[in-house]
Amino acid sequence: MKITEMHLDDFGIYHNVSWNPPEHGLIVMHGRNESGKTTLMKYVRSMFFGYLRGDWKGYFGSMGIRREDGKEYHIVRNEKEYFLSDGQEKVQEEPANLWWHGLDRQTYDTIFAMGLEDLQGFKILSSRAQPFLQHRRRHRHGPGPQRSDQAYG
Repeated sequence: MKITEMHLDDFGIYHNVSWNPPEHGLIVMHGRNESGKTTLMKYVRSMFFGYLRGDWKGYFGSMGIRREDGKEYHIVRNEKEYFLSDGQEKVQEEPANLWWHGLDRQTYDTIFAMGLEDLQGFKILSSRAQPFLQHRRRHRHGPGPQRSDQAYG
């Protein structure tokens, strides 16, 4: 699936912002603190999965997507109002149920969306791995396969 257009009519710090992502490639969002990265991720999640309970006031936006089969859809969420259209008729199904066989928001976040907390987790893992990596470097015995029977402790 490909996001073809994004319209953030009124979504957090974004007001009347439209964007057409590139046709190919990976999209990486970066910027200063409070520049809207998390809000943009929240927008994408909200378009696909709806707003979290009680977190819909003042949020208006829409998104165009193209499926692998070439069929295009338009998702609109204006506070509590929602509809999904295939260009000819409104579809009553939620996007996650229609296309991803009920994929839930948490699984989507784990697989497709990486936020600050996830990156901080990498830093923690990296710092915990450093003693092990240093130990391995100190105890190398030249080129070739290393002994794996040595326990790290």
